[in-house]
Amino acid sequence: MKQRFERGQSFVEMAIGMIILIVLLGGLFDVGRAFIILTTVENATGEGALYGATHPECLTTNYAAGLCTGSESVKGRVKDEAKPAITINDTSITVQVENGAAVTAGSTLRVDVVYSYSPVTPLGFLIWGTQAEVKATARQQVMSPPKPGYTY
Repeated sequence: MKQRFERGQSFVEMAIGMIILIVLLGGLFDVGRAFIILTTVENATGEGALYGATHPECLTTNYAAGLCTGSESVKGRVKDEAKPAITINDTSITVQVENGAAVTAGSTLRVDVVYSYSPVTPLGFLIWGTQAEVKATARQQVMSPPKPGYTY
């Protein structure tokens, strides 16, 4: 026969166990979300670098102004590759030829993306704070010199 003070013991144990379980599941949700965002940003950065390496005329300012827009530009490819998982804006993307070199075959193109997001669960806020930041860099050698007026 149970003592009078033992009657609610199982309920208290279950309540404490459920709180711990919910916190752990929430943490797993935020960690999984962070992994998906990281993978998406890295893939998008690589896609932008590859597009710039195969379309070097989009890296020159005089040509890029009129013809390399939207998904036919390095930044456009980065943004399109990230959809629908995340939305990357233009200010988060940096495209440059390393060492300030001219765009020629063999020069190295560098694409940097910085994406910030807010965690969803209390455990995510504990791990990353109010803003988590994902940074990705992709480098690719330019495969041919830019050809003005040439379309692919």
